[in-house]
Amino acid sequence: MQEMTPVFKMLRQQGFTARQRFMCCSGCAGSAIATEFGEKAKTDASLNTKGFVFFHAQDVITAEDMRRYDEPSFMLRFGPIEHTDHETGRVQTWGLPIKEIGEAVVAVLRACNVVYEWDGNPDKCIEVFPYGRAEKQVG
Repeated sequence: MQEMTPVFKMLRQQGFTARQRFMCCSGCAGSAIATEFGEKAKTDASLNTKGFVFFHAQDVITAEDMRRYDEPSFMLRFGPIEHTDHETGRVQTWGLPIKEIGEAVVAVLRACNVVYEWDGNPDKCIEVFPYGRAEKQVG
């Protein structure tokens, strides 16, 4: 899925923690990012990010998917990073408000000419069509 590399490069340049094909699923990916930031924060008080953006390994579109589906797509997950220190119970948060992160992500998708759908609801993932939308044939 080479088409997404420029998107993720631009997101990282803008200060986001952006990962492609990251971990196996949403739960593992979110936990890994939070743990990573929690560990780094112990030694680096200046640690900062605008938030996370990722898609995981289960989202990867294959040539087989292309043959089975008219419009293969996958979901981009995004938000601020939250880590709970299990020893102190203290919650640390890094990043912008979730809606601002979503808006920044779709701005990058537009700049990179990637087709997406998102209604602006911060509780919903951004659906990406890395190969474009299929034109529906009329009868």
